[in-house]
Amino acid sequence: MISTAPATVPLADAARLLGMGVSTARRAEKAGTFPVPVLRRGTWLRVSVAAIDAYLGVAPSPASVPVGDTAGETLIRAEIAGLRAKLAVLEAAYPALAR
Repeated sequence: MISTAPATVPLADAARLLGMGVSTARRAEKAGTFPVPVLRRGTWLRVSVAAIDAYLGVAPSPASVPVGDTAGETLIRAEIAGLRAKLAVLEAAYPALAR
């Protein structure tokens, strides 16, 4: 059965899932400090469900695993993206730790 759940969600929905307000999320996105990568196309802002799952450390939602992805490559990429986002937040909070 193919899932009808979205692969991406609007930034406002992602903010709520991550426990932050929409205005805070928009400011963080503009500053480049939103905890997961944001897909921007003009004014269109969306966040990968797989990246949110990886950041929160929860089991992936059905939409984050494409049909035929037997190697789990998508999950690995999402985990890497989540870790990079966490690293960016830490580096912003603690500039002395930045590379």
